[in-house]
Amino acid sequence: MSEAQEAFESAVRDAFKEMHGALGYNPRRALNMVNQYGAVDAARRLLYMPGETSQGLETLWEHHRLDLSIEALMLKPEFASLFTEDERALARKILKDHGDYRPPWDTLTD
Repeated sequence: MSEAQEAFESAVRDAFKEMHGALGYNPRRALNMVNQYGAVDAARRLLYMPGETSQGLETLWEHHRLDLSIEALMLKPEFASLFTEDERALARKILKDHGDYRPPWDTLTD
């Protein structure tokens, strides 16, 4: 596993801990996918399974914490090399569709 993959894995697991601790939300399905496939592959799978992420995104949106979503983490500059531009564009679209959210670290200009 590369350093970037390890860092993404850590960021995702930290976000899950924050969701559970601060919001009382346990992203069970996403965590199971991360445990089974690793964070990078789980993120890709979740992108193409919107039904799997919608409950979690709704919960994060309700708490004004879409910054904790896997989609938002995918857009961090330090993780750009892990995902294709198409994957990152889909992550942006999913976030836009959930409250028109744009992570402050996403430097893509419209």
